[in-house]
Amino acid sequence: MQITQEAKGKNTAELKVVVEASDYQTKIDTTLKNHRKKAQLNGFRKGMVPMGVVKKMYGQQVLAEEMGKILQESINKYIDDNKLAILGQPMPIADEGLELDIYTTQDYTFKYDLGIAPEVEVNALDKKPKFTKYIVEPDDALIKEEVEQLQKKYGKVAEPETVEADDVLGVTLVELDDKGEVKEGGLMHDTTISDMLFKTKKLKDQLKGKKVGEDLTIDIYKDIDREKDVTEKHILGLNDGAPDGMSSSFKVKINKISRVEKAELNQEFFDSIFGPGTVKSEKELKEKIKGELEAYYTQSTDRQMNNEILKHLIEKTECELPDEFLKKWIKFSNEKPITEEQVENEYPDFAKSLKWNLISDRLANKYDVKIEAEHIKAQMMVNLKKQFSFMEADEGTEKALQLEQYVEHLMKDQKQVKETYDFLFEKQLFDKLHAEVTISEKKIGWKEFNELVKK
Repeated sequence: MQITQEAKGKNTAELKVVVEASDYQTKIDTTLKNHRKKAQLNGFRKGMVPMGVVKKMYGQQVLAEEMGKILQESINKYIDDNKLAILGQPMPIADEGLELDIYTTQDYTFKYDLGIAPEVEVNALDKKPKFTKYIVEPDDALIKEEVEQLQKKYGKVAEPETVEADDVLGVTLVELDDKGEVKEGGLMHDTTISDMLFKTKKLKDQLKGKKVGEDLTIDIYKDIDREKDVTEKHILGLNDGAPDGMSSSFKVKINKISRVEKAELNQEFFDSIFGPGTVKSEKELKEKIKGELEAYYTQSTDRQMNNEILKHLIEKTECELPDEFLKKWIKFSNEKPITEEQVENEYPDFAKSLKWNLISDRLANKYDVKIEAEHIKAQMMVNLKKQFSFMEADEGTEKALQLEQYVEHLMKDQKQVKETYDFLFEKQLFDKLHAEVTISEKKIGWKEFNELVKK
């Protein structure tokens, strides 16, 4: 086995792997002998099929599989031994003259393109740049809105006789022809809508007061406040888009009217949300909601400031990526076929994310950011207590034991572990970075902050 590396350009290299016959022949012979022991073929007893026949039946497949294993193991070992920081994975270079042959004992040469991670020097925070930490104080209007949302969420569903604003309607959408008549062979689809889908007040007013069995006519594209593809997929149920010749004129026939009647602000309502006796009055309810909103906006403003720090680091840090290699690798590694245009459209976000990964890894080493298994378990415990109201689960109680068992179960879920790790890594890293920048606080209204985040 011979592996050599040759630089090709800025942060790219070519890996040449020579697999000698001695690297694979013994393994091939052993595998074919095992196949022969199991082979069953008419005219031969089990295990007595001639090796020549076995070789003809399985040889090429065995050679290809064994060669794949050897290449993967040897390349991974080479990368580890030489401490190569690569981007993506080694990408095989096509060689039309290369053909595996089970009947010829020979050496094989394989070549791979490598993307090499650039050296990153992070000094964008050296001069302690300034960032704003917004302070959002929930006002009475927001608290009132949250109370009403809870009342609707825990309210009862009624079926009134006539339509009012915000009602949910079960409707049939019926395609019409140029004369406003039901189109023969046209589209007919049952769905659920509300007046919030309509763009104009005029249409919303037309809908008010209508009863089950009544209808109104709309232009499905002009009158619905959604993008064309969203309207087709989620309102008309057309996953593959509109058929040729489909009219945009539709009759909306009302089949059902549903209205959520807001729950009363009583003890049953309070207990159903926060647990027995936690909240005992409307005043306490509003105080509880205010506290939760403050916690929410604290997290949101932290996230917004962290995003600004992240943008600053990306913009001010030199990091030359092997763009052409990475674009080829995206196309090569994608499970589904992807066009050059798609690659070009997606690459800027991909490159930005990759650049941040390189920067954050460098900073994590600098500030000794480490997330251990016990940290992940502890955070999972916190998350579960919030989710299932187990805050009073004292050590040794049945609730505490259930919680510990659930955490052990989550620790076996790689997705859950990764999500928790990423959360803790980001938190610990930015906690360190906050000490390296200048932070000034500024009070801001919640509406203004929400608009700021949208930009």
